Amino acid sequence: MGCCPKLDFIVGPAILIYLATAITEIVSSVPVGLLQDDFKGSCVFSAQLDYVPAPNNSFVVLKFGAKSACQFCTYLTIFTVLFPLIYGSYSLYALYKSIENASQMWVLPAMMVNVLLFVLKFISSCILSVGFSELCNSVTKSKDIKTCSVGQSKTWLHGGLGKLTGSHYDTYLKTAQSASWFCVFEWFLLSILSFLHYRRNMKLRSSGEVMRDPSGFNSSDTAGVVSNEVLPGSTGVINPNYSGK
Repeated sequence: MGCCPKLDFIVGPAILIYLATAITEIVSSVPVGLLQDDFKGSCVFSAQLDYVPAPNNSFVVLKFGAKSACQFCTYLTIFTVLFPLIYGSYSLYALYKSIENASQMWVLPAMMVNVLLFVLKFISSCILSVGFSELCNSVTKSKDIKTCSVGQSKTWLHGGLGKLTGSHYDTYLKTAQSASWFCVFEWFLLSILSFLHYRRNMKLRSSGEVMRDPSGFNSSDTAGVVSNEVLPGSTGVINPNYSGK
């Protein structure tokens, strides 16, 4: 076996996308966590606001969004980061060992997990986008506020929490939203690649093609040793103790 793995046009690209997905997932999650810190643990998705013009020039938060919405987007990242890191590393190891090992990976479970995470990430991205849109609608409902980003320069208040940090919400949510939808695209690609990998394995099995084991011998090689047959290139009996039973 050489020092470099053979090229696989399914597993190879999947490894790169797995690693890229883990990074993008972190980028999509961190801004949501920072935003919750700015608003003292509350979820600003779909928050209802009231703008108080001069002399205060401030937004008063009348009602925050459901915490479960932010928690879903945040905690989902645990799985969408760990799985691509673990399975991507495993795929890289299997591909490095040999292309035959890569064809025997847990393809069906991986395909099911990829599809599941694709669906969950799509739901998470929808929650994020709808929450951001409704927040911006609440910010711009006043004729004095033309764009959502203008609210970052205003003071934010809440009756129970006091003064809040609203100077980054638009930047955070735009970053999180863009990264989140890019993650959806990545999970879609991974679902397609895992399906192609699974279909390739099914074709190999249906055609009866022999897969090599990690030692480098296929079933016909080892069969000769067990049955005391002389393999090509050898000069004598391999197993003199073989009784033929």
